[in-house]
Amino acid sequence: PVFCFGPDGRHTFVNAAGCRLLRRDRAHILGRTMAELGLPPELGADLAATVARVVAAGEPFDHPVTVSTPAGDVTLHVRLTPRRGPGGTTAEVVGCALDVTAEAATAAA
Repeated sequence: PVFCFGPDGRHTFVNAAGCRLLRRDRAHILGRTMAELGLPPELGADLAATVARVVAAGEPFDHPVTVSTPAGDVTLHVRLTPRRGPGGTTAEVVGCALDVTAEAATAAA
């Protein structure tokens, strides 16, 4: 999935794969935070803090994250990258996530 967040942590873009992962249509996702989409509170808060850190520091974030979705637990390798706006400040955070659930399960076995 590919997604973008505004500096306030609200979705500004999500592709079809992100909609499938969250089992929500694009219109329901856009303008909402992950917490507002029903993610567990600790995960929504963690993601909001990570997006805020990327916005503030202007540095990318690259880390595996396990997400409970309506489809079940999924382990994603998440990369969040700041997109600079006028004046060099972070205008948006662009993210992509690669499903590494199978690899994580193999490594844990």
